Amino acid sequence: MNKTAKITLICVLVLLLIGAAAYGVIHGHSLSAAATDHQSESVDNLLEYSQHLTESLEAGVSSGEVTVTLADGASRASAAAVSVAGDTVTIRTPGTYRLSGSLSDGQVAVDADGDVVLILDGVSITCAEDAAISILSADFVQIYLAEGSENFLQSGAETEITADAADPEATGGALYSKADLTLDGEGSLTVRGYLNNGIASADNLLILGGTLDVTAVNNGIKGKDSLTVTGGTITVLSGGDGLKSDNDTDAGCGAVNIRGGSISITSCGDGIQAETDLTVSDGVITVIAGGGAGDSTSVDQLLENASENWGGMFTDWEDFRLPEDFEGMERPEDMELPEGMERPEGMEAPAEGSFGGGKPGGFGRFGETDGTESTESTESGFGFGGGMFGDFGDMFDLESSSSSSDDTSTKGLKSHGDLTITGGTITVSSLDDSIHADGSVTIAAGVLTLAAGDDGIHADGTVSISGGSIDIIQSHEGIEGHKILVSGGDVSLKAADDGFNANGGSTTGFFGGTAAAASDDLPLLRITGGTVYVSADGDGLDSNGDLIIEGGTVIVDGPTNSANGALDSGTESGGSLLVSGGTVIAIGASGMAETFDSASAQCSFAVTLSGTQAAGTVITVARSSGEVLFTHTSAKSFSSVVFSSPDLTLGETYLLTVGDSTTEVTLTDVSTGSSGGMGGWGNMGGGFGGGHGGHRG
Repeated sequence: MNKTAKITLICVLVLLLIGAAAYGVIHGHSLSAAATDHQSESVDNLLEYSQHLTESLEAGVSSGEVTVTLADGASRASAAAVSVAGDTVTIRTPGTYRLSGSLSDGQVAVDADGDVVLILDGVSITCAEDAAISILSADFVQIYLAEGSENFLQSGAETEITADAADPEATGGALYSKADLTLDGEGSLTVRGYLNNGIASADNLLILGGTLDVTAVNNGIKGKDSLTVTGGTITVLSGGDGLKSDNDTDAGCGAVNIRGGSISITSCGDGIQAETDLTVSDGVITVIAGGGAGDSTSVDQLLENASENWGGMFTDWEDFRLPEDFEGMERPEDMELPEGMERPEGMEAPAEGSFGGGKPGGFGRFGETDGTESTESTESGFGFGGGMFGDFGDMFDLESSSSSSDDTSTKGLKSHGDLTITGGTITVSSLDDSIHADGSVTIAAGVLTLAAGDDGIHADGTVSISGGSIDIIQSHEGIEGHKILVSGGDVSLKAADDGFNANGGSTTGFFGGTAAAASDDLPLLRITGGTVYVSADGDGLDSNGDLIIEGGTVIVDGPTNSANGALDSGTESGGSLLVSGGTVIAIGASGMAETFDSASAQCSFAVTLSGTQAAGTVITVARSSGEVLFTHTSAKSFSSVVFSSPDLTLGETYLLTVGDSTTEVTLTDVSTGSSGGMGGWGNMGGGFGGGHGGHRG
């Protein structure tokens, strides 16, 4: 290199150093101010500052780097800014420190007034009674994992990770900070938190990079004010929650933001839990929470469980009796059973005026008195609602006993506020709900594969799906919320009970209901676009209020037992079952089948078959000319078919072929109930069973 080139290079480096110093001074003050107001923009400022520090380190422009060499009884540093007392090494001045070496029972502490960068370059620290690295005071701390380095931090002695392994009195973590903390770099860090948490910050915690392997008896990674992940490879095994933010007192705090990275979590508690809002915009997330989903429970199994749990109450409908705990409640006099009713396979629509009194049938909903559930425990309650018993098809909506204990939440991704997914790949197997929000769930993009012991997706408020690919391969109920709005995306789900369940509405007593909720408070299931496939052992599409389809393609392989229907709306609450667009085919058992209201803007027809058809039967809808409009192969046995399409025209005749049998269906009404060669209920007021709500009490 000639003299001119050398001078040019030196000048460039000097300018970089001056710029870095100025940037640090300016942003150091702005960060201190931003951190105090706990607003979301402070996280963005921290992220920007952290990225700048990383770029400076990787460019080699940091100045005044202090080297710290750790060794039992012989730790040393290259500057007086570091004090050594036995095996406790304390950093007292802002700056950049490169650490290497090991302590078998010691600690590195930071107690400084300003910003500190710790470069871990081959560090191994075990501390028997406290954090291996403890940040007591600083404005901001960045831990950078040197390229190719392997680093290890451990607090306490090795112990088995179980749901009750954590000491409730313990605090902190193996890596613990009372200041804003960022982790980045191209090395690896193994953390073993056997006293409490793995990595924890009492302020904001950001993970930009590095390979992190965290095991903790309590929470794996916790940022009290907020937790943000933009990169890195993270593996967590935790006795509590995997990733967590839990500040519930300061405005703008308690949020978890996943913007990238690869995250794999095995947790005894929740996989990812936010006290306020949880957002995922990118990254690959894999969660096994509470041991995973296990085997989902079918409706028949729920009946069997109910018989065992409630002393044979449901063993035989002829011996129907009330639980012993229900003091003061008696079986109503002259209560008759529906004709031909058995438990529950093959149950026919009860005769008008029988058990529960109503138009044919009159069973109600056990287990849902007001459409709400506990946010922490999914063990079944025993409530009553809707008419006589509300919706019999949902009377065993027991929310399967899926929490490991009353005090342990075992959800995949959980937010006590809103949960928003706009990208990323998410795979969850959870003992409880896979996706859960006490507020609303919004999914606009991303690829989700979910297996849940309870709900696949649950919101106490609204579930909105406008895009993405959602595959719920196992659930008790697939998607549940007070309102469920699907405007796009691809949704496929399998449920042991209801596929979609828009719950809530009025609260009713044991024998008879109260007035329905106001119409604007009614539960709502609305599908306006996208592709929806449901395989449900309970109701396929279930709303305790309105069920409205305005677009998209909807396929329901509904229940094989007659206690449920492929479509189920909340007529007892004033709800409607309407179709004005899209293509819909809903098949299942005929005993509780419903079809669309005659007030619908799009034509539909419903056919009850003379016999049960086997799984694998091909169903074809064609014009009288033979032009095929739609074909579906059933996943389960069925005896009823409901079909609607923009291709249907009032007054025209269509051919419904089921297996080797074909019948003509003439649309005499907007909602036509067909009779003929396959058997049927006839055109009974525009649908099955004397109207779409025939099985309600």
